[in-house]
Amino acid sequence: MFDDYPFPDPRLADADGLVAIGGDFSPRRLLAAYTAGIFPWPSRHLPRAWFSPDPRMVLVPTELHLPRSLRKRIRRQPYRITFDVAFDRVLDACSRVPRPGQDGTWMTAPLIDGYRDLYRLGFAHSVEAWDDDDHLVGGVYGLSVGRMFSGESMFHVAPDASKIAFAHLVTQLRRWRFPVVDCQVYTEHLARFGAREWPRAHYLDALARALERPTRRGPWTERVDDDLFALDAASTRASATAPGPGDAAPTGDDAPASDAVAPNAAAPDAAGAAASGADDASWPSAWPEDWPEARTAAPPRADGTRRSHRAFGTS
Repeated sequence: MFDDYPFPDPRLADADGLVAIGGDFSPRRLLAAYTAGIFPWPSRHLPRAWFSPDPRMVLVPTELHLPRSLRKRIRRQPYRITFDVAFDRVLDACSRVPRPGQDGTWMTAPLIDGYRDLYRLGFAHSVEAWDDDDHLVGGVYGLSVGRMFSGESMFHVAPDASKIAFAHLVTQLRRWRFPVVDCQVYTEHLARFGAREWPRAHYLDALARALERPTRRGPWTERVDDDLFALDAASTRASATAPGPGDAAPTGDDAPASDAVAPNAAAPDAAGAAASGADDASWPSAWPEDWPEARTAAPPRADGTRRSHRAFGTS
């Protein structure tokens, strides 16, 4: 698919999952990486590093267990949820919002440029949470190719805003029959919400199958409202039979606050399945020859945080 931007076989990664060093964060190179099961993970000393860890953290959309308190809050509809309305603002907020225990960010300026370009091409997407005064108070963004969604980061400045935005996102992905949400590396919060680690080989197989399906390019404007968590009983049943090796992680009613949550569980509906794979004709169908490459140097990052903090829901 992207023979002009080849990557090494991710199965040859080192013990930390490092596959390659170098290159740029142009749209084609980023897509070449993600479709090969590889993602960028810049650090101060390795500003253009590419990883494919083993195991791989994933969220199966039918395996979500949401804390009871969060379900109650969602039903009160505290925020207005939108899709692909403020991608640049979500991206900027994810790179700037302070997070406990972190000094710096893996979201470097060249990488941010690359994600912005992918959004304009219809491959990157955001979900936004707005308060009653139309302030952006939370959001999530990631990349979608075929029927695979790779979550990148979230932020919130109001209680549960990013969790609610993400729950809406994954509910829509479930309706489009996306089988897996790639979360890249383990976090305790993701495990509490039902995420699990897969062997890299299993993830790569699932990715290959997902890439056989058409890509739903942006903008995504669908919304999910009152019926978001109507099938909690189906979630419990699906968790026992969901695909993937190993046992599902235990879940509790009230996990600690975190920007990392797992997707909603419910059976796909016919309308969502019928719409799957449609491209939006208003988005470009070819690569612009003069598409801008990354331009600015990556800012420094504190030592020792690269591998421990690079996870969906953190920055």
